[in-house]
Amino acid sequence: FLDQAGVDVSDMVPEQILLMWVNYHLRKAGSKRVVRNFSSDIKDSEAYLLLLHQLKRDVFNLGAIAEPDLTTRAELMLKEAHKERLDKFINAQDVVDGNARLNFAFVANLFQHFQNEEIDEDEEEEEDESSDPELGAWKEDLADLAMELQRKDEEARAAEEKLMKLKEERERLRRQHEDEVARLKEELEALALDEPDTADTLDLLEELEEAEREKVEVAAKSTALMRRVADLSEKIDDAQDAGENAERRKREAEEQIRTTAREHRIRMRSMAQKLEESKREERILEAELSMQEEELRRTKEEKDAAAKTYKQLSVQLEVTTIERIQTQAAKDKLEKQLFQAKRYLAEAKTDKKAKEKRKKELTTKIRKTKAELDDLGALKKTILAEKRQLDNKKKELEVAIEDEHKGVLKARGRRMELEAEVSELREQLAEDEEFYSKAQKEVAEKQEKQARDQALLAARDLARKRIVVEDRLREVDEATTEAEAAKREAKKAAVVVEKIGSEVKEVSKKEQKAEEERAEVDRKRRKLEKELRKAKRLISEKAKEYSNAELARRGEEKRQAMLAARLAEEQRETERALLEQQMVATEVEEAEERVFTAEIAREEAEMIKEELEMEADSLLDEKYKLEAEKRAVLERTEEEFRQERARIEAELTKEVRAIEAAKNRALAQVAEAEAQAEEERGKRARLALTTEAAETAAREAGR
Repeated sequence: FLDQAGVDVSDMVPEQILLMWVNYHLRKAGSKRVVRNFSSDIKDSEAYLLLLHQLKRDVFNLGAIAEPDLTTRAELMLKEAHKERLDKFINAQDVVDGNARLNFAFVANLFQHFQNEEIDEDEEEEEDESSDPELGAWKEDLADLAMELQRKDEEARAAEEKLMKLKEERERLRRQHEDEVARLKEELEALALDEPDTADTLDLLEELEEAEREKVEVAAKSTALMRRVADLSEKIDDAQDAGENAERRKREAEEQIRTTAREHRIRMRSMAQKLEESKREERILEAELSMQEEELRRTKEEKDAAAKTYKQLSVQLEVTTIERIQTQAAKDKLEKQLFQAKRYLAEAKTDKKAKEKRKKELTTKIRKTKAELDDLGALKKTILAEKRQLDNKKKELEVAIEDEHKGVLKARGRRMELEAEVSELREQLAEDEEFYSKAQKEVAEKQEKQARDQALLAARDLARKRIVVEDRLREVDEATTEAEAAKREAKKAAVVVEKIGSEVKEVSKKEQKAEEERAEVDRKRRKLEKELRKAKRLISEKAKEYSNAELARRGEEKRQAMLAARLAEEQRETERALLEQQMVATEVEEAEERVFTAEIAREEAEMIKEELEMEADSLLDEKYKLEAEKRAVLERTEEEFRQERARIEAELTKEVRAIEAAKNRALAQVAEAEAQAEEERGKRARLALTTEAAETAAREAGR
């Protein structure tokens, strides 16, 4: 691309060459974008995507340009580069942050990769063109140039091998340095766990961080050295490209050879200079490595000195800590007493709040229990009324059963009478038959007909009487069944009444227990109020005692000062004026002290006032919370009452349904008994008819 651009790169730095290469391919891709640096101009990854697509359209695509998020776009770009294993030296965050060094390394890797591919393609074209006999003459002139390029290439490889050895040595020293720094850090962290950091240890840590920064700078210089070696390789490749371009130009072969030789000499001088610079940088790197070793040794010595200083400072810190603890002990004692008094007051207030809350809960529970008791009383009255109705019904059923029993007895007597009548009729029938057998033949048919008619009438009367008796028996059975069902219902009602009675007793017990709990709460509340008054009195006594002791101490100090002043006046008359000034100064100090004391007292009063206001606010908050809890408890109580009421109604409905089901079953049994009785009556009627037919047939057969 340099030949096509028509520029001289002998005086250009590698970064300019790479920027020119990137912009050249961006123009070929039809983009108006210009990249001027490897930091801000490259952050959005768009230039990278266009460059990769232009270099290999069949491999890299431009789909990631539509991604709005820069980090995601950079990740997609690196995925595209990974198709040719070109995602080296950099990650997505480095692209977005605009890391110039790492972006430079990434572009240099792209340049080297694709320039090598172009060289391979050019070599294939040269092999195709070498088959032309017209090119044989001027290719011989290029042999010397190729040998010179090969020699320079061998020198470059030797320089690269030496550089690799220096890199390995540098890597070894870097690892050794990192291990030593890590060990020092671990020792310092172990020391820091025992005692807090001192100024010397912090300085030592800063020096270690400075060493880390210097190590990073050395690594950066090594990276720059690698870039320069890459530049040497690229310039060698450029020289080969120039020779290949000269071979492709058939018409101007000699001019191209001279131009190539001239450019080659210029580039050889440039490469020699750069090789010399590379050697100088290698010497500088070796010097820096030796300096790092010296710094590492000096760091060890400073670490040992820091450890000694750390021990001395630890001893001084322990002495200072003991003195501070002794000084703080007296102050903490009074603060502890005041804190205990405040805590006692706070606990008393908290206990009072809890008692009040418990009292409210018990009051709510008592009201709820009373409401439930009223509901249960009403329910009890309803059930008692139902019980009385059932008792009345039971008595009516018993009376009906007795009446039916009497009817059954009467029916049995009537049945016996009918059976006697039937016996008499049978006897009369036998007599009539005997009479008929003795009658004359002339009136036999008439007498027989009359006797048959009388027998039929008698049999019909007997069948009707039997049906009447069976109906009465069926009615008696039905009455008995109904009586038994009524007894079962009465037993169930008695069980329900007994259950309700037990529930009423349990509610009475709960009410009594609630009354006891209420009395206990009142007693505890009175006790708590008494303890609260006692705590307030104790706090006021402590405050007065503290104030009196402070005033007595200050009065004693004032008396001692005045006494000293009077003694000095008696002893030194000549210094009266000075003593008066001292007394005035003492009085001023005392006045200032009184003012200071009053100010402290005012501040303490304001603090106490603020604390009381805070406590009042907290009490209001607690009040609001308790009201909210009260509402929640009432709602929960109402919900439980509704649920209990629904449960009781469901149980009563279930029992009523059970009674109705039993009644229906009894009615079904009665209907079944009636059907069976009807069937039995049919059988008996058929039997009577069969008997009558048999008797008739027997009489006819007898005749």
